[in-house]
Amino acid sequence: MKKKITVKPITELELCFEDGKIIELVFNMEALMRFTEVGEITDISKLTKTSLPELCSKIIYAGAIVKDDSFTLDEARKIVSNLDAGTVTEIIQEFTGNMDTGENKAELQKNLMREFLLNMK
Repeated sequence: MKKKITVKPITELELCFEDGKIIELVFNMEALMRFTEVGEITDISKLTKTSLPELCSKIIYAGAIVKDDSFTLDEARKIVSNLDAGTVTEIIQEFTGNMDTGENKAELQKNLMREFLLNMK
């Protein structure tokens, strides 16, 4: 039996800042490997155990280092400390949308948003 696999394009994001600076993020397999290294997470479904700002920092780091090997996790943390909640949420959703499929993706995103809202109180 012949099987066909449809290849999906990777997600690339540009974080555009008011001062004109642009940071490119690529969410491919290399980014996932980098994320698991710094995130110390081997199971994507366990992402809700990490604070959302730290999670977003690790996602930005993992996506940025693919394009710029001098990018650091501390730089990512500084960026996240200046982002609004909507932007943090959007970055996390883009990353998780690439790393999981089907019901798991929807459930993961729902859990992340619930954790975020609970932590805002």
